[in-house]
Amino acid sequence: MGKDATVLIVIEKPWYGDENLYVVYVEETQQKPLTDAIGRIKKLNQKFNFKRIICDYTGLGIGAVDSLKEEFGFIVEGIGFTIKSKMDLYGNLKILMQKGKLKIPNHKKLLFELADMRYEVASNEQIKLHHSEKGHDDYCDALALAAWYFRPGIQGYEFPFAAF
Repeated sequence: MGKDATVLIVIEKPWYGDENLYVVYVEETQQKPLTDAIGRIKKLNQKFNFKRIICDYTGLGIGAVDSLKEEFGFIVEGIGFTIKSKMDLYGNLKILMQKGKLKIPNHKKLLFELADMRYEVASNEQIKLHHSEKGHDDYCDALALAAWYFRPGIQGYEFPFAAF
């Protein structure tokens, strides 16, 4: 029950030759215990039969990832947020969006957060990604995590795929 919302995003790639990726599920919860997120993911797995689940492995997310790994094993991957990992995640998301491969629904909060993302270049040339003082990045982070599975060079990925 941290300050951030829990955002669950599912991305699918159709089997019938369409090369696009589709965000097919978006859900946000706030002020819920981690057990709620774990239960929601288990329920979503019953519906989507996930081949891969990628989660934020930072702070409170560590407990959820560890619990999901006990349940689902190797299909669960936790990614800790560092400057480098966020650059990698968001760089991949940017490529998919620029190429028009990622189809995002008209979801008001998701689109607002994407439009609100900022970056700064520090004197050491490190790039910092963040949201404005008025915004959040929970939706963006979940989308970037889900899109990570579809990064260039990954062969044989299967669908559907979820992230939170």
